[in-house]
Amino acid sequence: MVTGENQQLLAMANCIKDKNWIHILCSQNWEAFALGYNGSDFKKNKYDQRLAATYAKYNVILPDLALRTAQTVLLYFGFNPGTVDGVTAVARGPY
Repeated sequence: MVTGENQQLLAMANCIKDKNWIHILCSQNWEAFALGYNGSDFKKNKYDQRLAATYAKYNVILPDLALRTAQTVLLYFGFNPGTVDGVTAVARGPY
């Protein structure tokens, strides 16, 4: 891992694969992943919180063009569909 960035990334990917952490990452269980990857002291450096923040920063929700069209039509006919962006309130999340 000290020979370069590529080797470090490959080692991390192999670790995730070998320990079967794919389901943990897919479910965005940052605390469980940080515990497994960084050990029991992960909270000292807030690894779980840092993972969650980085994921939120780079997570992109692509608009559904059919939904955006429907939102526009609803707005045209006097209904309030909320933000006309092609993203459902569920996908947008609580914030």
